[in-house]
Amino acid sequence: ELINKENFDLCCIGGDYKFKNIGTPFIAQDFIKELVSEIKEKTDIISILGNNDQYEFAQFLDSIGVKVLINDKLEIKKESESIFICGIDDASYYGAHDFEEALEGINNTNNPFKILLSHNICNLLQLI
Repeated sequence: ELINKENFDLCCIGGDYKFKNIGTPFIAQDFIKELVSEIKEKTDIISILGNNDQYEFAQFLDSIGVKVLINDKLEIKKESESIFICGIDDASYYGAHDFEEALEGINNTNNPFKILLSHNICNLLQLI
């Protein structure tokens, strides 16, 4: 009901698909699948992993139509304009973030507008 009340152009999910560090992320699989099916009726979904997530869950997200960015980027174009959504891996617990890899090939474009998705903003600010 909440999703159907809102208008949005893109959905970005910021990780931690399980509660705290209990069990595997697959305990959330059915709920995430239902949520994604509702959102995908309105827009695309981009995701990153959190410090409590494993790469196997990224494979699950990909299988249900969620674009997972792990030190990667996605260009979104509309007419002659574009933006880049860049997503980095965990910057605190695993230290697996890689800005250079996420930005590879887009630093010298005509439109350098970029949005960064990071699960760990506090730790990220210490790195800059």
